[in-house]
Amino acid sequence: MMRLTRSDLLASLTKHAYFSASYEIEAGRVDTTGSARVVRPFRERQKFGDTVQNAVKEQLRATYPRVVMSTYQWIWRLEPGRVDRQTGYVLFCPEPEARGRCVNSDDAALVTTDERGNPVGKIRLVHDVREGTGALRLPPY
Repeated sequence: MMRLTRSDLLASLTKHAYFSASYEIEAGRVDTTGSARVVRPFRERQKFGDTVQNAVKEQLRATYPRVVMSTYQWIWRLEPGRVDRQTGYVLFCPEPEARGRCVNSDDAALVTTDERGNPVGKIRLVHDVREGTGALRLPPY
């Protein structure tokens, strides 16, 4: 039996990037298509997020010259059948909020990136993604 909650196992997993797969179970049936993601150590995750956010910000500046990116890091999923492409959301504010930041963004960009966080393909904008200042309602991808 493998215990995934042992502290020494969890500590070793957090030192290196690894893949995580998940499968939905509904009414006793397993959706075998599942989804996968890369789980990165903190510094790697920050570097990936910074790369994505900076690239998206540069593209958005053409439409929103004063755009501000949210610091929120979304979960990135691997594209089916690929380990070098992942898709996720980046939140942004077309105009800065109080103190020049972006806190309760109602706008998001759906982005597919390479393994380093450089966008590949087109960025899709999604608006009205938040219920007031509360929960996010991001469409599935």
